[in-house]
Amino acid sequence: MTFGQDPLLTEEAEEKLKSELGKLWDEGLKGPEIAEKLGFGKPGPYEKLKLDHIYFYRIHFGLEPRQVKTMKKNLILESLPPRQRRLMVKWRPSMPQSLVETCLREGFLYGYPSNLAKSIQHEEDR
Repeated sequence: MTFGQDPLLTEEAEEKLKSELGKLWDEGLKGPEIAEKLGFGKPGPYEKLKLDHIYFYRIHFGLEPRQVKTMKKNLILESLPPRQRRLMVKWRPSMPQSLVETCLREGFLYGYPSNLAKSIQHEEDR
């Protein structure tokens, strides 16, 4: 008697997934977009797979992780002098609007959506 789970994919399906997932991952698509394009959970070769399997197979196939947000944050912070760097505040949706406006005006806010920043600028111009 054996214990364990049967493999979700055959060897051929896994090889096909490796090439397809690699291409889509390199294009910069996110996990849910890749799952939708490949048909995870829908009738076909990947019907037993779920969204979380994308991340498992990314590691299994040795694809590079993406850290774009962290890289952008580091570029912003590294360009500032050390004294100003420790005053920087990351925007969060739960922040009070008065704090957001003050930090934006003083230049101490990062990660704020640009379309919202433009609307605040237009209100200040009036």
